Amino acid sequence: MNLPTRKIATYAGAVLLAIASQQSSAQHELSSFTSTGRGVASPFVTDYHALGINASNLDWTPEYEDKMVTFGFAEIAGSVYSEALIKDDLRKNLFGGDFENLTQAQKIDMIKNFTDAGTSIDLNYMWAGAHVQTGSFGGFAYTTRDNFSFRSQLSEEVATLLYLGGTAPYFDQLILNNGDTIPNMEGISQDTLDMVAEGITSLANAKSFSEILGNSEVSLTWIREYSIGYGKRVLKNDAFELYAGAGFKYLVGQGMVQLGTNADGQIESFSALSPVFNIDYGSGAETNPSQLPESARNMTPVGQGFGFDVGASMVIKEKLFVALSLTDIGRMTWDGNVYKLNDFDVTSLTNNGLETNSILDQLETLTDPDGLLQWEGSTKVTTKLPSKLRAGARFDIGDKLRIGAEGVFATNDELSQLDKPLLAFGGDVTPFPWIRLSVGLINGGNYDFKVPAGLTLIVGGGTWEVGVASRDMITFFTENQPTISASFGFLRFRV
Repeated sequence: MNLPTRKIATYAGAVLLAIASQQSSAQHELSSFTSTGRGVASPFVTDYHALGINASNLDWTPEYEDKMVTFGFAEIAGSVYSEALIKDDLRKNLFGGDFENLTQAQKIDMIKNFTDAGTSIDLNYMWAGAHVQTGSFGGFAYTTRDNFSFRSQLSEEVATLLYLGGTAPYFDQLILNNGDTIPNMEGISQDTLDMVAEGITSLANAKSFSEILGNSEVSLTWIREYSIGYGKRVLKNDAFELYAGAGFKYLVGQGMVQLGTNADGQIESFSALSPVFNIDYGSGAETNPSQLPESARNMTPVGQGFGFDVGASMVIKEKLFVALSLTDIGRMTWDGNVYKLNDFDVTSLTNNGLETNSILDQLETLTDPDGLLQWEGSTKVTTKLPSKLRAGARFDIGDKLRIGAEGVFATNDELSQLDKPLLAFGGDVTPFPWIRLSVGLINGGNYDFKVPAGLTLIVGGGTWEVGVASRDMITFFTENQPTISASFGFLRFRV
């Protein structure tokens, strides 16, 4: 199976631009541009922004009490992060550019950089969202959004095979393009390395792919979700209000790739990608029971499922807000273009490794038919959603300043799950009725320490909101472990 990863990049970018559509474990505040800048979501979000975070917030007293309906369109959030690449290389991966070819010494340096280092791409596009606050009957909300997520973390052996290919020390003999076979040893000239057609090792010395994979993890998801939610105040007295809520989402899968091993060290890898990726499955398509017909539309789904969210929150003295929720409880069944990866002994490799620092080239090398992986058609695969526990609190200081903290914790071990707990602290200030500034601190999740910041303009006493935010201001001043991100919203209205 040859996976055209440059098409993945094309369609991922298209989602960001709302030309095409693309968890998943996406950003923890989803496409809520009003939350991105402070990093804290659950004790702040209201109306349709609360869907997928904490549905109980849907019945909170509206910020603008004369406006009971909120709706929005085309809200976008995206970020790319790498622990291994410098900022310039990450920009080239995101926006395009010419990569310099790596020398053998630089390849060895990149192996060190990528070993156990994380790379993350998250894109979230909300097509439309709406919320109605009915008063005594609670709050209702609806959204349609697309989530695209990519994660990779490579073991030393996988990184070595990616960058050195058939010339890696794993292979004890090298077959040259003139037909000669020579031993693989240190000190081979670059001219000779350029002649290598294949690296080979004996079956007695070969390792299984699961052994080589080790703790490596690669995951890609593209899921569209149609969500509805309801929140209701269930208790109120002079000092205290208690709210409860629930959300339901119907999920349509356009793509899923998982590459990793389970707790027993066994291969746990599959792919299911819709025709929009334009993949050449070769002869494998003829025997795959889940292969979609050639006449299938580009956006024909390859999976579907359902998810649930439950949440509760309380408001004390209209100053302290506490929120607790469990999100993404459910599963998906992938039954279109499904391919599984079987374990096998790695005895040869016919490419000479990556020549540049392109993330897309890494994916192409992993999935090339002459590369490491061997895919086999399958009927279907069922996966759990990456469920999370969210807990947060916020305190309002006067009418202008709000501060809060939040923790997001994984409750299962799906490959597309958070790498580690996410902790955030942040707030916002409204110095004038028409402007809100936000800033925060984030550590964990699928990213390193970050400082988000954002700006929201408020027109007509809350009638129209326009905002921009970034998940990390540090990137503007440093080269290492960069995060390139942006969140936009220009069509958010209240009536």
